[in-house]
Amino acid sequence: MSDDSVDENKLTGPLIICGMHRSGTSVASAILARCGLDIGSNLNPAAAGNVQGHYEDLDFVRFHEEIFQKSGHGPEGWMLEKVSAAVRYRKEAELLLARHKHRSPWGWKDPRTTLLLDLWSDVIPDAKFLFMIRAPWEVADSLIRRGDSAFKDSPSFAINVWMAYNRLVLEYFRQNPDRSLIVGVDCLEREPQVLIDCLREKFAISLEQLSESVFDADLMNRRAFNFEGHFELLEQYFPEAIALWLELVDCCPPLSSVSRKSSFDLDRTRQLILDNRRLSKDVEALRLRINQLSSLLQQSAKALRLERLHLQSAKCQVGQLRYELNLLRGTRVMRLREKGLRLRNRAAKYLRKFSDH
Repeated sequence: MSDDSVDENKLTGPLIICGMHRSGTSVASAILARCGLDIGSNLNPAAAGNVQGHYEDLDFVRFHEEIFQKSGHGPEGWMLEKVSAAVRYRKEAELLLARHKHRSPWGWKDPRTTLLLDLWSDVIPDAKFLFMIRAPWEVADSLIRRGDSAFKDSPSFAINVWMAYNRLVLEYFRQNPDRSLIVGVDCLEREPQVLIDCLREKFAISLEQLSESVFDADLMNRRAFNFEGHFELLEQYFPEAIALWLELVDCCPPLSSVSRKSSFDLDRTRQLILDNRRLSKDVEALRLRINQLSSLLQQSAKALRLERLHLQSAKCQVGQLRYELNLLRGTRVMRLREKGLRLRNRAAKYLRKFSDH
């Protein structure tokens, strides 16, 4: 490996497209490829999950999968934290870059990169990152419908993985705001040219105008989501996911934020969260009062049981006294009868004696 090769790649300042799986990274890559971004030639072919193509450079994908497997994880990247000590693969990463010759502008797309941000930030100091985001319930729904075995029996795991990826996205964005951009997938559906404009403005990337959109809403297969009807369920079981989603949306550029017409109405959601939290406080106060009354009721029931026990004990004592009294009476009568019988026998004996004389 020559230092010149690595430096040449560094100088080109690659745009790395990542984020949680099923969040629009493939669509974003397709748009950018049409606008002149070189994303490689050895691309991952189309499949059932992405019929228009993944737009993933297989050399980078296989490198990331190898790191995951050496770290004891599956190649897909279904993890709840970033890969620890990933920087030890720095030399292999530099060799990978040295083997690639790209025309400027260039970059690659792989959601797995999200778990290796420390590595690539260290290897390519002038790399820029485009993070695609999508609502957690839509991502979970997409993963489950695609048939990923990791989520078949545990749909909540999809939400947990979404949170793990997007926590890393948010952390990196806050630490490196000049090197990263967060864009919602709704932007690609509503006005894909906005993505190009944002990248030009923030990173000064030379991209062509988008002649036609490659976004196919049918392929996204987005299900209608009655947020108000499901809000209580989401707030109860995944409050951290909702809070994280709101933080991510706030980090988007104004023009690329989540659409008001999308399945997620930001203002309405914030109000629902406030209303729900107030309601939760009222419910908690009511639950506390119910617990207090329940405690008093239990104490009263306990006192009543004790009184019943005392009453039963008193009844038993009265019964015992009656028994003893009857026993005493019976014993006295028997003694009197025996004494009377003895007297009668003696009298009869004397009568016979006098009769004989």
